[in-house]
Amino acid sequence: MTLTARKPDIDALSKGRGDDVPLFALPYLFTLVTPHDKVSAAHVAHASIRVIHIETDMKEDIIIERKGLDSSADHVLIIMGQGARAKIVEYNECAGDVHFRSEGTEIFLAKGASLEYVSVQNHGEETHAFSFKKARLEEDASLSFVSCILGGKLSKEEIGCDLRGARAQLRQGVLFYGKGDQEIDVQADIHHMARETESILSMQGCVAGNAKSIMQGRIHIGKDAHDAKGYESSDILVLDETANGNAIPLLEIDNQDVSCGHAAKIGHIDAGKLFYLQSRGLSEQEAKRLIIEGFFMPFAERLKDQALQERIMRLIEKKLL
Repeated sequence: MTLTARKPDIDALSKGRGDDVPLFALPYLFTLVTPHDKVSAAHVAHASIRVIHIETDMKEDIIIERKGLDSSADHVLIIMGQGARAKIVEYNECAGDVHFRSEGTEIFLAKGASLEYVSVQNHGEETHAFSFKKARLEEDASLSFVSCILGGKLSKEEIGCDLRGARAQLRQGVLFYGKGDQEIDVQADIHHMARETESILSMQGCVAGNAKSIMQGRIHIGKDAHDAKGYESSDILVLDETANGNAIPLLEIDNQDVSCGHAAKIGHIDAGKLFYLQSRGLSEQEAKRLIIEGFFMPFAERLKDQALQERIMRLIEKKLL
Protein backbone atom coordinates (compact mmCIF):
# COMPACT_ATOMS: atom_id res chain seq x y z
CA MET A 1 0.00 0.00 0.00
CA THR A 2 1.46 3.37 -0.99
CA LEU A 3 0.35 6.77 0.24
CA THR A 4 2.15 9.90 -0.95
CA ALA A 5 1.05 13.12 0.74
CA ARG A 6 2.71 16.17 -0.82
CA LYS A 7 -0.36 18.32 -0.18
CA PRO A 8 -2.87 18.32 2.69
CA ASP A 9 -5.26 15.94 0.92
CA ILE A 10 -4.57 12.23 0.72
CA ASP A 11 -4.06 11.33 -2.92
CA ALA A 12 -4.16 7.53 -3.03
CA LEU A 13 -4.04 4.41 -0.92
CA SER A 14 -3.23 1.09 -2.57
CA LYS A 15 -2.00 -2.24 -1.28
CA GLY A 16 1.09 -4.02 -2.54
CA ARG A 17 3.73 -6.68 -1.98
CA GLY A 18 7.48 -6.16 -1.83
CA ASP A 19 7.83 -5.97 -5.63
CA ASP A 20 5.43 -3.01 -5.69
CA VAL A 21 7.36 -0.81 -3.25
CA PRO A 22 8.48 2.46 -4.88
CA LEU A 23 12.20 2.86 -5.45
CA PHE A 24 12.60 5.79 -3.05
CA ALA A 25 11.36 3.58 -0.18
CA LEU A 26 13.69 0.62 -0.75
CA PRO A 27 16.68 2.10 1.17
CA TYR A 28 14.42 2.34 4.25
CA LEU A 29 12.39 -0.86 4.07
CA PHE A 30 13.29 -3.52 6.67
CA THR A 31 16.34 -1.63 7.93
CA LEU A 32 14.84 -1.13 11.40
CA VAL A 33 12.64 -4.22 11.54
CA THR A 34 15.12 -6.96 10.67
CA PRO A 35 14.95 -10.78 10.69
CA HIS A 36 16.41 -11.70 14.09
CA ASP A 37 14.26 -14.75 14.94
CA LYS A 38 11.81 -17.10 13.20
CA VAL A 39 8.78 -14.82 13.57
CA SER A 40 10.53 -11.66 12.38
CA ALA A 41 12.11 -13.58 9.49
CA ALA A 42 8.68 -14.82 8.40
CA HIS A 43 7.30 -11.30 8.74
CA VAL A 44 10.01 -9.77 6.54
CA ALA A 45 9.57 -12.52 3.95
CA HIS A 46 5.77 -12.49 3.67
CA ALA A 47 4.37 -9.15 4.86
CA SER A 48 2.08 -7.02 2.73
CA ILE A 49 3.61 -3.54 2.64
CA ARG A 50 2.08 -0.09 2.97
CA VAL A 51 4.23 2.99 2.33
CA ILE A 52 3.17 6.36 3.73
CA HIS A 53 5.23 9.24 2.36
CA ILE A 54 4.61 12.69 3.87
CA GLU A 55 6.43 15.81 2.71
CA THR A 56 4.30 18.58 4.25
CA ASP A 57 1.85 19.32 7.06
CA MET A 58 -1.16 17.00 7.04
CA LYS A 59 -4.33 18.89 7.99
CA GLU A 60 -6.34 15.71 8.54
CA ASP A 61 -5.51 12.56 10.50
CA ILE A 62 -4.43 9.49 8.54
CA ILE A 63 -6.43 6.43 9.63
CA ILE A 64 -5.21 2.90 8.99
CA GLU A 65 -7.66 0.03 9.55
CA ARG A 66 -6.11 -3.44 9.65
CA LYS A 67 -8.86 -6.05 9.80
CA GLY A 68 -7.44 -9.53 9.40
CA LEU A 69 -9.79 -12.31 8.35
CA ASP A 70 -7.04 -14.91 8.28
CA SER A 71 -3.50 -15.43 9.51
CA SER A 72 -1.33 -12.83 7.82
CA ALA A 73 1.51 -10.30 8.08
CA ASP A 74 1.20 -6.54 7.55
CA HIS A 75 3.91 -3.88 7.40
CA VAL A 76 3.71 -0.07 7.35
CA LEU A 77 6.67 2.07 6.29
CA ILE A 78 6.37 5.76 7.19
CA ILE A 79 8.79 8.29 5.68
CA MET A 80 8.43 11.95 6.63
CA GLY A 81 10.38 14.75 5.00
CA GLN A 82 12.04 17.74 6.60
CA GLY A 83 9.64 19.77 8.74
CA ALA A 84 6.61 17.61 7.90
CA ARG A 85 3.88 17.14 10.51
CA ALA A 86 1.21 14.44 10.77
CA LYS A 87 -1.01 12.32 12.99
CA ILE A 88 -1.59 8.65 12.19
CA VAL A 89 -4.05 6.39 14.00
CA GLU A 90 -3.89 2.65 13.38
CA TYR A 91 -6.55 0.12 14.39
CA ASN A 92 -5.58 -3.57 14.36
CA GLU A 93 -8.34 -6.12 14.73
CA CYS A 94 -8.86 -9.65 13.49
CA ALA A 95 -11.52 -12.34 13.88
CA GLY A 96 -11.61 -14.58 16.93
CA ASP A 97 -10.58 -17.68 14.99
CA VAL A 98 -7.44 -16.10 13.47
CA HIS A 99 -4.49 -17.76 15.20
CA PHE A 100 -1.52 -15.73 13.95
CA ARG A 101 -0.86 -12.11 13.08
CA SER A 102 2.38 -10.18 12.64
CA GLU A 103 2.43 -6.42 12.26
CA GLY A 104 5.40 -4.19 11.62
CA THR A 105 5.87 -0.43 11.59
CA GLU A 106 9.00 1.46 10.55
CA ILE A 107 9.12 5.23 11.03
CA PHE A 108 11.73 7.60 9.59
CA LEU A 109 11.53 11.26 10.60
CA ALA A 110 13.79 13.76 8.81
CA LYS A 111 15.08 16.96 10.40
CA GLY A 112 12.36 18.86 12.23
CA ALA A 113 9.59 16.39 11.33
CA SER A 114 6.87 15.71 13.90
CA LEU A 115 4.58 12.68 14.13
CA GLU A 116 1.86 11.60 16.53
CA TYR A 117 1.24 7.88 16.09
CA VAL A 118 -1.38 5.82 17.94
CA SER A 119 -1.80 2.07 17.50
CA VAL A 120 -4.79 0.21 18.97
CA GLN A 121 -4.71 -3.61 18.96
CA ASN A 122 -7.90 -5.53 19.75
CA HIS A 123 -7.41 -8.99 18.24
CA GLY A 124 -9.55 -12.04 18.88
CA GLU A 125 -9.21 -14.32 21.88
CA GLU A 126 -7.28 -17.03 20.01
CA THR A 127 -4.82 -14.78 18.17
CA HIS A 128 -1.08 -14.97 18.71
CA ALA A 129 -0.03 -11.42 17.78
CA PHE A 130 3.55 -10.31 17.14
CA SER A 131 4.31 -6.65 16.61
CA PHE A 132 7.51 -4.82 15.62
CA LYS A 133 7.49 -1.03 15.94
CA LYS A 134 10.77 0.79 15.23
CA ALA A 135 11.63 4.44 14.58
CA ARG A 136 14.61 6.61 13.66
CA LEU A 137 14.62 10.34 14.45
CA GLU A 138 16.96 12.89 12.94
CA GLU A 139 17.87 16.36 14.26
CA ASP A 140 15.01 18.25 15.99
CA ALA A 141 12.48 15.56 15.04
CA SER A 142 9.77 14.57 17.53
CA LEU A 143 7.66 11.44 17.88
CA SER A 144 4.73 10.76 20.17
CA PHE A 145 3.99 7.03 19.95
CA VAL A 146 1.21 5.31 21.90
CA SER A 147 0.55 1.58 21.70
CA CYS A 148 -2.69 0.18 23.17
CA ILE A 149 -2.70 -3.61 23.61
CA LEU A 150 -6.11 -5.00 24.51
CA GLY A 151 -6.72 -8.20 22.56
CA GLY A 152 -5.07 -11.46 21.58
CA LYS A 153 -4.27 -14.64 23.45
CA LEU A 154 -0.55 -13.89 23.24
CA SER A 155 0.71 -10.39 22.42
CA LYS A 156 4.44 -9.86 21.98
CA GLU A 157 5.54 -6.38 21.04
CA GLU A 158 9.01 -5.06 20.27
CA ILE A 159 9.39 -1.29 20.35
CA GLY A 160 12.55 0.54 19.40
CA CYS A 161 13.66 4.09 18.73
CA ASP A 162 17.01 5.55 17.67
CA LEU A 163 17.35 9.21 18.62
CA ARG A 164 20.02 9.82 16.02
CA GLY A 165 19.90 13.58 15.59
CA ALA A 166 20.60 16.32 18.12
CA ARG A 167 17.55 17.47 20.13
CA ALA A 168 15.35 14.65 18.85
CA GLN A 169 12.47 13.90 21.23
CA LEU A 170 10.44 10.76 21.92
CA ARG A 171 7.39 10.25 24.08
CA GLN A 172 6.49 6.55 24.12
CA GLY A 173 3.43 5.18 25.89
CA VAL A 174 2.15 1.63 26.28
CA LEU A 175 -1.36 0.95 27.60
CA PHE A 176 -2.54 -2.64 28.11
CA TYR A 177 -5.28 -4.74 29.66
CA GLY A 178 -5.00 -8.52 29.99
CA LYS A 179 -7.70 -10.84 31.34
CA GLY A 180 -8.49 -14.55 31.29
CA ASP A 181 -5.41 -16.38 30.04
CA GLN A 182 -3.93 -13.51 28.05
CA GLU A 183 -0.16 -13.04 27.96
CA ILE A 184 1.29 -9.62 27.13
CA ASP A 185 5.03 -9.18 26.63
CA VAL A 186 6.44 -5.77 25.70
CA GLN A 187 10.10 -4.95 25.17
CA ALA A 188 10.99 -1.31 24.56
CA ASP A 189 14.49 -0.22 23.55
CA ILE A 190 15.45 3.46 23.26
CA HIS A 191 18.88 4.59 22.10
CA HIS A 192 20.12 8.15 22.68
CA MET A 193 22.80 8.66 20.02
CA ALA A 194 23.16 12.46 19.93
CA ARG A 195 23.34 15.43 22.26
CA GLU A 196 20.33 17.01 23.97
CA THR A 197 18.00 14.17 23.02
CA GLU A 198 15.02 13.46 25.26
CA SER A 199 12.83 10.42 25.87
CA ILE A 200 9.93 9.53 28.16
CA LEU A 201 8.74 5.91 28.29
CA SER A 202 5.59 5.10 30.26
CA MET A 203 3.88 1.71 30.52
CA GLN A 204 0.55 1.34 32.26
CA GLY A 205 -2.01 -1.43 32.47
CA CYS A 206 -4.09 -4.03 34.30
CA VAL A 207 -4.00 -7.81 34.53
CA ALA A 208 -6.96 -9.89 35.71
CA GLY A 209 -7.90 -13.57 35.97
CA ASN A 210 -4.88 -15.67 35.00
CA ALA A 211 -3.37 -13.01 32.75
CA LYS A 212 0.36 -12.31 32.72
CA SER A 213 2.30 -9.25 31.65
CA ILE A 214 5.97 -8.41 31.29
CA MET A 215 6.93 -4.79 30.68
CA GLN A 216 10.62 -4.40 29.95
CA GLY A 217 12.02 -1.00 29.05
CA ARG A 218 15.62 -0.10 28.33
CA ILE A 219 17.05 3.36 27.82
CA HIS A 220 20.59 3.48 26.50
CA ILE A 221 22.55 6.73 26.63
CA GLY A 222 25.44 6.63 24.14
CA LYS A 223 28.84 8.17 24.68
CA ASP A 224 28.07 11.05 22.28
CA ALA A 225 24.69 11.87 23.85
CA HIS A 226 25.78 14.79 26.06
CA ASP A 227 22.99 16.52 28.02
CA ALA A 228 20.52 13.77 27.14
CA LYS A 229 17.43 13.19 29.27
CA GLY A 230 15.65 9.87 29.68
CA TYR A 231 12.94 8.64 32.02
CA GLU A 232 10.88 5.46 32.15
CA SER A 233 8.02 4.33 34.38
CA SER A 234 5.77 1.30 34.76
CA ASP A 235 2.45 1.15 36.63
CA ILE A 236 0.65 -2.19 36.75
CA LEU A 237 -2.63 -2.85 38.55
CA VAL A 238 -3.10 -6.53 39.48
CA LEU A 239 -6.80 -7.27 39.91
CA ASP A 240 -6.70 -10.94 40.99
CA GLU A 241 -4.33 -13.07 43.05
CA THR A 242 -3.95 -15.43 40.08
CA ALA A 243 -2.82 -12.64 37.75
CA ASN A 244 0.84 -11.72 37.35
CA GLY A 245 2.43 -8.41 36.41
CA ASN A 246 6.14 -7.76 35.99
CA ALA A 247 8.06 -4.56 35.32
CA ILE A 248 11.76 -4.53 34.37
CA PRO A 249 13.20 -1.03 33.90
CA LEU A 250 16.78 -0.84 32.66
CA LEU A 251 19.18 2.08 32.24
CA GLU A 252 22.49 1.82 30.41
CA ILE A 253 24.54 5.01 30.59
CA ASP A 254 27.81 5.54 28.74
CA ASN A 255 27.91 9.30 29.33
CA GLN A 256 27.83 10.88 32.78
CA ASP A 257 26.67 14.28 31.53
CA VAL A 258 23.00 13.21 31.41
CA SER A 259 19.77 13.12 33.41
CA CYS A 260 18.03 9.73 33.75
CA GLY A 261 15.60 8.00 36.05
CA HIS A 262 13.09 5.20 36.33
CA ALA A 263 10.19 4.05 38.49
CA ALA A 264 8.11 0.88 38.72
CA LYS A 265 4.90 0.29 40.62
CA ILE A 266 2.91 -2.95 40.87
CA GLY A 267 -0.10 -3.02 43.17
CA HIS A 268 -3.69 -4.01 43.85
CA ILE A 269 -6.89 -1.98 44.10
CA ASP A 270 -6.72 0.24 47.15
CA ALA A 271 -8.99 -1.26 49.83
CA GLY A 272 -9.74 2.17 51.26
CA LYS A 273 -10.99 3.50 47.93
CA LEU A 274 -13.07 0.37 47.41
CA PHE A 275 -14.65 0.69 50.88
CA TYR A 276 -15.43 4.38 50.36
CA LEU A 277 -17.18 3.82 47.02
CA GLN A 278 -19.21 0.94 48.45
CA SER A 279 -20.20 3.14 51.38
CA ARG A 280 -21.65 5.56 48.82
CA GLY A 281 -24.01 2.87 47.55
CA LEU A 282 -22.01 1.17 44.79
CA SER A 283 -21.69 -2.60 44.60
CA GLU A 284 -18.21 -4.09 44.80
CA GLN A 285 -18.21 -4.74 41.03
CA GLU A 286 -19.36 -1.21 40.25
CA ALA A 287 -16.72 0.24 42.57
CA LYS A 288 -13.94 -1.81 40.98
CA ARG A 289 -15.11 -0.77 37.53
CA LEU A 290 -14.99 2.89 38.49
CA ILE A 291 -11.49 2.56 39.97
CA ILE A 292 -10.17 0.77 36.87
CA GLU A 293 -11.66 3.35 34.52
CA GLY A 294 -10.09 6.09 36.65
CA PHE A 295 -6.75 4.28 36.50
CA PHE A 296 -6.73 4.43 32.69
CA MET A 297 -8.34 7.83 32.17
CA PRO A 298 -5.24 10.06 32.75
CA PHE A 299 -3.33 8.02 30.16
CA ALA A 300 -6.19 8.25 27.64
CA GLU A 301 -6.57 11.99 28.20
CA ARG A 302 -2.98 12.58 27.14
CA LEU A 303 -4.03 11.63 23.60
CA LYS A 304 -5.90 14.97 23.32
CA ASP A 305 -8.38 13.41 20.91
CA GLN A 306 -11.90 13.02 22.28
CA ALA A 307 -13.10 10.49 19.71
CA LEU A 308 -9.99 8.35 20.13
CA GLN A 309 -10.22 8.53 23.93
CA GLU A 310 -13.82 7.37 23.83
CA ARG A 311 -13.07 4.50 21.47
CA ILE A 312 -10.23 3.22 23.65
CA MET A 313 -12.26 3.57 26.85
CA ARG A 314 -15.18 1.68 25.25
CA LEU A 315 -12.83 -1.20 24.43
CA ILE A 316 -11.57 -1.20 28.02
CA GLU A 317 -15.14 -1.13 29.36
CA LYS A 318 -15.98 -4.24 27.31
CA LYS A 319 -13.16 -6.10 29.03
CA LEU A 320 -14.70 -5.20 32.40
CA LEU A 321 -17.95 -7.02 31.61
